[in-house]
Amino acid sequence: MGKHFHNMKPRVVGFVEYNLSPFEQRAFAGVLKEGIGNTAVRYAKSFWLVIPAFAYYKWAEYCFWTVEQGHRKKNLPEYEAYFASLKEQAEAEAKK
Repeated sequence: MGKHFHNMKPRVVGFVEYNLSPFEQRAFAGVLKEGIGNTAVRYAKSFWLVIPAFAYYKWAEYCFWTVEQGHRKKNLPEYEAYFASLKEQAEAEAKK
């Protein structure tokens, strides 16, 4: 019969294809020996790309939780003094 449709490959001059049986491959070959070192090198290369974003995040977090905290929170003595003065003004106007 011939080849199945999914097995047809174009005939290209100079095209060489090598296959290795899955039973002859080692799935975790060199993981401990080469993998850990390669992973460390990749992280070291991307380290300088991550640092500016992380530094900006920490700076913004610092500004939000410390510098701007006073603007978001009510200062209770000032709040009470303000409304006490309003109450005194209202009483003074009522007496007139």
